[in-house]
Amino acid sequence: MKLIKAFQQTFGKIYGVLVFAAFLYFIVVGIFWSYESFKGGQFNIVALIFTLVFIALMYFRHRLATLIVGIIGLFFSIISFLGVIASYNKYKATIAAADQHIGIIITFSVLNLVMFFLLIFSYLRAFIQNPD
Repeated sequence: MKLIKAFQQTFGKIYGVLVFAAFLYFIVVGIFWSYESFKGGQFNIVALIFTLVFIALMYFRHRLATLIVGIIGLFFSIISFLGVIASYNKYKATIAAADQHIGIIITFSVLNLVMFFLLIFSYLRAFIQNPD
């Protein structure tokens, strides 16, 4: 509870909880990504760095660093989302058997977009409420 209250002091009442949820989401995604890579017999340094960045952001609660990570993540999420949509439209006939998985991938991409947008908006909202 103290951690959530610390986020509420940094980002505001509602946005503090939402930013905390976004950080938890990205940490879980990073851990799952690392696990899947390790299970496949490889060590994925990018997944480890991704997880460590969000753990550090959660620990320090630095608003400007959160904004920078949010902008970079939003950029890559948009590229990823457009790539998923383009590949789905291009190969729609050949991947008819995998349509259920495409829906999950598109949902995951949209959720990433929303979470990164939340990190950006929370900075703007926190800066407007408490500019120091």
